[in-house]
Amino acid sequence: MSKMFLMCGLSGAGKTTFAKKFAKENGYIYAGIDDFYAAYAKENNIKSPWSDPDASFKVWINYFQAIHDLEQDGFDVVIDTNAPTFVKRQQFIDWFPDFDEHNLIYIAVTEELRERNNLSRGRVVPKDEMIRMRQEFEEPVEFNVTVFAVQYEYSFPERRWDNVIVYRNVDNNFIKCEEDTLI
Repeated sequence: MSKMFLMCGLSGAGKTTFAKKFAKENGYIYAGIDDFYAAYAKENNIKSPWSDPDASFKVWINYFQAIHDLEQDGFDVVIDTNAPTFVKRQQFIDWFPDFDEHNLIYIAVTEELRERNNLSRGRVVPKDEMIRMRQEFEEPVEFNVTVFAVQYEYSFPERRWDNVIVYRNVDNNFIKCEEDTLI
């Protein structure tokens, strides 16, 4: 029985830190999009493919192919990307339907910790980009979504996620929320 765990959260939330530890502790395969960008940059001897749409497209194609191959081989996979909107999260279910179980892990974080984490890493996301991401992000929890969005992600029998798991990042310690915090 293969499982997909899609990470969800804003830049600086601690998704990668959590995802790597979670994958290692459970014997799952870790698949992070940033690793694919770094490999592409090294392979093509360029500083950064993030701002090049053609390079970005190639990176994502390779990323999806790798996930597809892991899915077909029956591995449990932790997919580390921000999955910022309901539609983008749904796409992962649609593109990888052969996983026996689809799980969404949302890392909630305060803005202060998010900014602090961003400034402490090697590839700092510019402040204007952090603001843009915050404005476009659709949280998969009750307190910041519209009725339509709640129905889209959580409605029955249309609900597609087997589990939606929320962790709060409190000073870079991840605390699992109780199920009553979900819809």
